[in-house]
Amino acid sequence: MDTPEPRRRGRAPMTSAELIARAVIKVGFQDLTMAKVANSLGMKHSSLYRHVASREELISMAVDLMILESPAVTPAQDWRGHLEQLTDAVWEQFERFPGLASEVAALPEPPAGLLWVFASSAEILVSFGFSAERAMMVTDLLCDMTVSSYLNATQPVRAKADRAAEIKAKYRSLREVRPDVQLPGSEQKSEQIEAALADAFASQGKQWWRQKRDFILDTLAVEVRRAAGLQFRPSSPPIMN
Repeated sequence: MDTPEPRRRGRAPMTSAELIARAVIKVGFQDLTMAKVANSLGMKHSSLYRHVASREELISMAVDLMILESPAVTPAQDWRGHLEQLTDAVWEQFERFPGLASEVAALPEPPAGLLWVFASSAEILVSFGFSAERAMMVTDLLCDMTVSSYLNATQPVRAKADRAAEIKAKYRSLREVRPDVQLPGSEQKSEQIEAALADAFASQGKQWWRQKRDFILDTLAVEVRRAAGLQFRPSSPPIMN
């Protein structure tokens, strides 16, 4: 009678953080669940909890890997080019990975990779003469605006004309019920304000985001150029007629 070979002892191979992160990216960020990631890895749902504590940790691991593997870009020639390059890259990642923007916005703590991006951006801006505090503030402001603008741009909405008409109606109703907030002579400008309001909130797309970014960068350029004694030429539409 043959004697069966003794069962080999030892721990099962560990599932690496990289494999888990790649599984998250493969599954996608829309309706992401621990169960879907576990299934992609060929393991039980409960087994995945041995490696990650929460769904938020899955998101952070995936974001870290995506940033680590992001392609190198040619350094910008000035601070404005750098900030445009950075925010363009953020928007493109959101377009490439549906659901990523809302997941990043909902994270209770920033992933390590995101902190690295902010720190790297600040270092570049400091090399262009910014203080460390101002460099971090500008990076944070523009990235926050990019996230919120992308989320607004991708919300399911009705046709632009229908949405604009609704916004105009709400504005007119407010003027009727709150006459106390109207300034003398404001009636002459009400149609212009109404049109601008409808255009802003009914056209929350990529072009509107770029216009807002240009305005922020133009405002920042005023300070930068004033310090350097240079004349400023805006990229965004003029504030005053």
